[in-house]
Amino acid sequence: MQPTASAKQAPQVTVDEALSLLQSAVSYCQSAGLPILAANGKEGLTLTIPGVCYFTNGKAAEFRIGNLAPSASEEGAKQEESTDIQPR
Repeated sequence: MQPTASAKQAPQVTVDEALSLLQSAVSYCQSAGLPILAANGKEGLTLTIPGVCYFTNGKAAEFRIGNLAPSASEEGAKQEESTDIQPR
């Protein structure tokens, strides 16, 4: 099986490195004044950032303040209420 274009461009990181990046991202959000709500559940960690929306065009994730619709230049982008982000 040939790797996809996005897989070829994605940097290879370990699970520990990815979790460290997540920890840094959460810390940056908190430093910027965004409240981070975290809960451990049966299926794992759930993070909520009130007032922030998640969008995807099926290839990349994007986060925005408020319920802003994707711009016209981002045709095909859609807002997701809940999406499992799986490792590639």
